[in-house]
Amino acid sequence: MRKHQWRVLDTIEDWTTVIGGLLVFILMLVTVVDVTGRYLFDSPLQGAVELSELILIMIVYLAISLTQREHLHVGMDLLLERLKKGNHPLYEPLKAFGSILVGIVLGVFFYYCSRDFIESITISETTSGPLYVPSWPVKGVLCVGLLSLVVRLFVQFFQSVSLIRKEGAK
Repeated sequence: MRKHQWRVLDTIEDWTTVIGGLLVFILMLVTVVDVTGRYLFDSPLQGAVELSELILIMIVYLAISLTQREHLHVGMDLLLERLKKGNHPLYEPLKAFGSILVGIVLGVFFYYCSRDFIESITISETTSGPLYVPSWPVKGVLCVGLLSLVVRLFVQFFQSVSLIRKEGAK
């Protein structure tokens, strides 16, 4: 169902999800080292909690756009599902409205997130705790994830508008 003109976005989403998958593996290693160190050597991995929190943020936001593309979000779309099953004429307009509304809201989030990202680089922000990990890479990944999700939502909006026009032409 994907269109040829959105192949670049699809490729970006595929690669960010692969990177997110690699981060899942790294998170597993951090957890294993932490638990093994804690129970076998009475010496947990310093900063494991902070690293885990940062890695989890990156995992979620690297895969969020692909999740939207594949319609894999967990949600309560009871109304849309009922309208879809009955081929109701309001299905596509409601879907388009939802896509554009959420896209605009997340666009605002992206704007403020990118400002925070730039400030984080400027002040060399780090986490508190035993490691002092720089915060800006995670904030950058958050910006990339939000931007790709906003673009995906606008693509879905235009696809819905296209379907509405086709239905109107019949």
